[in-house]
Amino acid sequence: MKGILSILCAVFLLSLSDALVKLVSDRVGLFQILFLRSSFAMGALVAFAVLSGRLAELSIRAKRWVGLRSLCLCAMWVAYYAALPALDLPIAAAAYYTAPIWMALGGWLCLGQHLNGATWIALGVGFCGACLALKPMPGMVSLSIVLPILAAIAYAAAGLITHQRCAAERPLAMAFHLNASLAIVGGLGLALTSVFSSKLSAEPVHQFLRTPWQPLDAMLLATMAGLGLLIAAITILVARAYQSPRPALIGVFDNAYLGFAGLWSFVLFGVVPDGPGLVGIVLIACAGAGAALSMRRQKPDLKRAIT
Repeated sequence: MKGILSILCAVFLLSLSDALVKLVSDRVGLFQILFLRSSFAMGALVAFAVLSGRLAELSIRAKRWVGLRSLCLCAMWVAYYAALPALDLPIAAAAYYTAPIWMALGGWLCLGQHLNGATWIALGVGFCGACLALKPMPGMVSLSIVLPILAAIAYAAAGLITHQRCAAERPLAMAFHLNASLAIVGGLGLALTSVFSSKLSAEPVHQFLRTPWQPLDAMLLATMAGLGLLIAAITILVARAYQSPRPALIGVFDNAYLGFAGLWSFVLFGVVPDGPGLVGIVLIACAGAGAALSMRRQKPDLKRAIT
């Protein structure tokens, strides 16, 4: 039950955080958001550790696997956030929440987990849902559509690593390590924007990636601080949830993000998916739940797939 409550709280806060990122994406660049948000989050996590007497819990044991998990999640956030300026939030979320399907495929290909007939049906349903939601046309598949799918693959890899190799790690430590990694990525991205910004096109995805450091007014600074507090809570909750002995069940409730994303999209942007898009989102949610439920609790050596 704690794992389910953790993931529900996490995806509610995550959907709000992602909606806020989309809201300010025309004023602040992606890498500045990552740098500021995770810097505030690290400060919040350290303050929490000191005040609660848990400073020792910031240390990690399996440095290699926690580092690989953080790298996957950094790739996930960069890819997903880069797509947000060009896509409505529910559509981006639909592509992103094919993650349980990729997790099932990853378990099959990398871990030797069994996929039964129901799982293959779920994968087919998810593919149909993605086609309905994203409406890709031959020769017109843009980067903005591909990015959230890449984010889903990275998130699925992080979920498998968390369950297989980081189950004994403290959620506080993994949250701090992830935000440190995101802050570094944000800082490096800001340094590179001055070099490569002129080589990128003016489409929304590239514009968000190439925006250099922007001055912050009080409202934007407060938003960045709020995003930092949100991501500090989210990273702890997600790590705790996927350490559950029943990660498949956690994956089912993870799909609640789709509903929350639709809610924030309507409240903040007045956007409601059209009929086919809504059907596609529902199919993806059902497919993700089915794929998650069918995952087997097997633990073959993950090293053979990653090393």
